Amino acid sequence: ALGAIMLVANLAVTRIDAGWSAAWILFVFVAMGSTAIGWNGVFLAEVARLASTSHASTATGGALFFTFAGVLLGPSAFAAVYGHLQSYTGTFVVAAILAAIGIGLAALSRACRTPPRS
Repeated sequence: ALGAIMLVANLAVTRIDAGWSAAWILFVFVAMGSTAIGWNGVFLAEVARLASTSHASTATGGALFFTFAGVLLGPSAFAAVYGHLQSYTGTFVVAAILAAIGIGLAALSRACRTPPRS
C-alpha cells in the first residue's frame, strides 16, 4: 500500500496546475511526504528480518551506508548530468533509466535466490 500511495501522489504532482485549490495541493504533498518518510522504516525492518540476529545491526548499517551515499552523491550526479545534457527532461530520463535498471537488477536478484514452490 505504501508504494501505491507514493505512486498516486507522485503522479498527482505531475497534474497540478493553477486550477487546483490550495487544499488539494496540500493534501497531495502531505500524502507524498508521509509515504516518503515511511519507506525507510519498512526497508530497515526487512533488512533486519533477513539478517541473522547477530548480524542485524551490521546489515542495517550497511544498507543505510548505501542509502545515504545516494543522498550525498545523487544531487551532484544529477547536476553533472544536467550540465552535460542541458535539459531537465533528458536528465530525468537518465534518472528513470537508472531506476529501471535498479528495479530489474533487484528482480533478477530475487529470482535467483527464491526457491521454487512445490
